[in-house]
Amino acid sequence: MLITVAGDSMALDLQPGDLALIDQDRNAWEHNRVAALIDLDGGLRIKRILLDPGRALALSYGNHAHPPELRSRHEAARLTCLGRVVWSGHHWR
Repeated sequence: MLITVAGDSMALDLQPGDLALIDQDRNAWEHNRVAALIDLDGGLRIKRILLDPGRALALSYGNHAHPPELRSRHEAARLTCLGRVVWSGHHWR
């Protein structure tokens, strides 16, 4: 799956307009990996996943202007991991 990045929340890793290739066969939650997911509101998001046994997981942005979002175990169970980001391409303007 190829996704066009929107927004600047992952600005240290991905820029708006970048293309991100998602490996849908690698759809398990992995600590410190960037993944595409369907969030609680149904929106598609690309975030770095930080697993914390006490809190379930945190969605890290990679942009220090955006603090990580913590998800409880109950909330985490309602998220869908679409796959891991395995490549990204940047269009030089």
